Amino acid sequence: MSTSVQRASATATLRLLYSQENALNPPLSLPKTAPAEPRQMPLGASSGNAHQSLRSLLVRTNYLRVTKFPKTLYQYEVTLTPGAKSATHVSVSARREKEQVFKGLGKMKGFQDATWATDLNRVWSIAPLWADGSIPTNLEIPYSSQTGFSHVTAGACFTLTEVHKLNDRPLPVEGLNAIVMKHVSDSASGERVHQVGANKFFHKDDRYTINESLTAIRGYFTSIRPVTKGGLLLNVNTCASAFFRPVTVATYLQHNRSGQDQRKRGEQCLAPGQDLVGVLVRIIYDRDPFYAENDPNMDASSIKVITEVGYPNLIEAQRLNADLKVLNVSELSPIRLCVNLGSKTRKEWYHPECLQILPYQPFTKLLQPGKTTSMIKFACKRPEENLDYLRAWGLKLLGINDEKTRSVIRDKLELDIDPKFLEISAARLSPPKISYRDDKKSIQVRDAQWNLAAPEQFPGMHPEITLRLLNIARQPSDAAKLTKLKGFYNEFRSKLVGHGMKVKAVSDPLKSDYISWLPLPAQGCASKFKQRLRPHIGSMIGHGQKTIMLVVLSHQDQDIYAAVKSLADCELGLRTVCCLYDNAIKDGGNRGPLLSNLALKFNFKLGCPTHTIQGLSRLLLLNDTIIMGADVTHPTKGSLAGTPSIAAVVAKACDDQDFTNFVGSMRLQEARTEVIDEIGAMTKERLKAWRSKSPTKTWPKNILFYRDGISETQYNEIWKKEVLAIEEAYKEVTGSPAKLTFVVVGKRHHTRFFPISGQPNGSVKENVPPGVIVDHTIVAPNEEDGSHVLHNFFLQSHCAVKGTGRSAHYVMLRNVMELPEAKLQEITHNLCYAYSPATKGISYCAPAYYADRLCTRGRMYLRLCQDVLGNQGHPEGYTREDQKRWRAKVAKSVASSPEWNPRNADSSRTNPWHPNFDNLMFYV
Repeated sequence: MSTSVQRASATATLRLLYSQENALNPPLSLPKTAPAEPRQMPLGASSGNAHQSLRSLLVRTNYLRVTKFPKTLYQYEVTLTPGAKSATHVSVSARREKEQVFKGLGKMKGFQDATWATDLNRVWSIAPLWADGSIPTNLEIPYSSQTGFSHVTAGACFTLTEVHKLNDRPLPVEGLNAIVMKHVSDSASGERVHQVGANKFFHKDDRYTINESLTAIRGYFTSIRPVTKGGLLLNVNTCASAFFRPVTVATYLQHNRSGQDQRKRGEQCLAPGQDLVGVLVRIIYDRDPFYAENDPNMDASSIKVITEVGYPNLIEAQRLNADLKVLNVSELSPIRLCVNLGSKTRKEWYHPECLQILPYQPFTKLLQPGKTTSMIKFACKRPEENLDYLRAWGLKLLGINDEKTRSVIRDKLELDIDPKFLEISAARLSPPKISYRDDKKSIQVRDAQWNLAAPEQFPGMHPEITLRLLNIARQPSDAAKLTKLKGFYNEFRSKLVGHGMKVKAVSDPLKSDYISWLPLPAQGCASKFKQRLRPHIGSMIGHGQKTIMLVVLSHQDQDIYAAVKSLADCELGLRTVCCLYDNAIKDGGNRGPLLSNLALKFNFKLGCPTHTIQGLSRLLLLNDTIIMGADVTHPTKGSLAGTPSIAAVVAKACDDQDFTNFVGSMRLQEARTEVIDEIGAMTKERLKAWRSKSPTKTWPKNILFYRDGISETQYNEIWKKEVLAIEEAYKEVTGSPAKLTFVVVGKRHHTRFFPISGQPNGSVKENVPPGVIVDHTIVAPNEEDGSHVLHNFFLQSHCAVKGTGRSAHYVMLRNVMELPEAKLQEITHNLCYAYSPATKGISYCAPAYYADRLCTRGRMYLRLCQDVLGNQGHPEGYTREDQKRWRAKVAKSVASSPEWNPRNADSSRTNPWHPNFDNLMFYV
């Protein structure tokens, strides 16, 4: 292994660049009066199919009508072969080299005046790139490699793969978007625009300083989208992202001590500087050339990618010559970290003071809490503010709010876009009737919320329980704090009784050891704290008692929380609810809502219903339909290599008449895999659990399935692999074909709705009111357009009190149940009020939300598996298949470990939690 450590001369001047980008500029301000839009006739008055009688208000969207577009789009596949001097390379595969190749291509004859764009694998153009039809197979293109050498491609082979007629389906919107974004980047250089990804561009001057090394920049998302009834729309939305500032790596390390800050917030700790891996840096001192034809100080050679940040082997013994003086590397800086710009096998170590981070690189890791607050403050804008930004800057940068620039787009791109945001008609669904008492007396719902401060009794029969309180803090409580804890205990017990729960009477909770204290370690990890916690909780539970435990935490700490939940859920089968100490004993104010919320959680963890949604059973044919939800959560940025993804499936229990008890199944699977591998097996588990609770031991006849977390590009894959797997699982256990209705729940989209002055708006903060539903004009094309989409709609089910509300997007891919569109919309809206811990409508339907929460609980369990993950070694090879096999092996190894599943010796137990929780919704 070749290792070298490099640093500039002690007397050399480091060439810090990008001074303008490093300035601490304030964000751009909006014009005093944003340009107003003329009113237009609303669209879609008769386009939708559902809730025609309820369509009573207008909303403004962030969509623009594409009134003209090219008739034809040509698509070429490009294969790049390096020149003779690159004999060691088998292909031009590195993204930076490809960018250099296509930059050179743009300067060649025939390309300079053509309208074309590329994703570095394909090229799209609105006219043939070679009018005579003679497509070259060995085009020579000059470019620079990552090592700084100048090359000419031995063969750039273009193959015309498709000629798209834009009145056909499916439309090649990917190519159209690439052409639009290339036009923005080329024509808006005077506005200092930076493109990120395929659909986002950021205004370099509209930024906000997060700290000395990070900045937030406002940008705009744009995407041409096909819609129902043919035609195209342009979706434009504001966005914001954190970017690296062009400081030295040493400066960044000084101001971003990720490990310490992550430990404070309970995230998995990154080693110092690991959030810099993959970041581009420039070597900022002059180096001597190794070869006569190679200048190591040119851009292509000075810019490198950080492979790792750490301590070189035997660093105390490594020395280097700097200005004719021998120095020890450890003396160069108090940071004592070096940066590897070579490979894993051939390392080239540089001192962090010699490297400057290139500007406008997105920061993709998790921000620390203080920085997150700054980011939210910059990005979170009220609806009218977002509209003003779109009008004042977004449309300007796109070049469509001025007739002169529009004419350029018309002539060059053959595109014409109406600069007025569409106004469309919408329906508004009324909230369902909510009741708590057995007499079904409904309570008032306003702005999708209701008040539980009054002693509403939870419905159903409640077993007698014993309440215990565990206080986890660094120091034992003094007399005053003990008195407050005792008062809190008694007040909470009274609240439980007031809500109809039976709590065993305790004469003196302190003397009877119903309140206990466990010291919190100064430095802790989940597995070590769990060992200390196990005997302590075991002694409090006792024998033969139905115990519930309220755990009071001194502060938020994910490791401590994970240890509590892993021990209680997986080993002891103990029902626990956690709250913060400051909330529990705060002086003054009304603790009623807090106590009622805690009571809600204990209530459904005892298997009792919380509230009832009247009329939902009638809509669903209760005894015949099982409602299910599924989600996958992936390892957070900075997790250990190979950390598995977590998949979960939840389903309403057969004996749950109130739609508030969704029990689940969980699996680990290969990291970053979105398709659920064992969705069939988990579906069988849920079907068998349903039948076990059925009085007649019958199977459900219908399945209403909500799948969370799927992007539009994955619809076909999910249809082939998950929808068919669910139907096959149902047939295997029941012997009959499944009547499945499968709905994807989308949240990560850029569609926004804005209220229009004079329209009825029962909400707050200028957002559209809860219950607004849109199923026409801007929705995705249906199955007739070549996809599996049968029906889709946007639903604003919650009251957005901060920023601009984001509606959930529901897409039906299967409907063997033959649910009418209006009925599916009403059922989905009602299910948004079925989330047991909340006294409000949530942003998307409860089955998908519950699956997300179960995945989150699984992530807590994984925190106990860090030692297992750390002993998994490395992939045997470097191919994609080698990586895939290794990740699958890691997931299987963790799933079989006692840290994940304490009952792994029992082959029948596939879920990690205690059998006591198999029929309980314990995870929220």
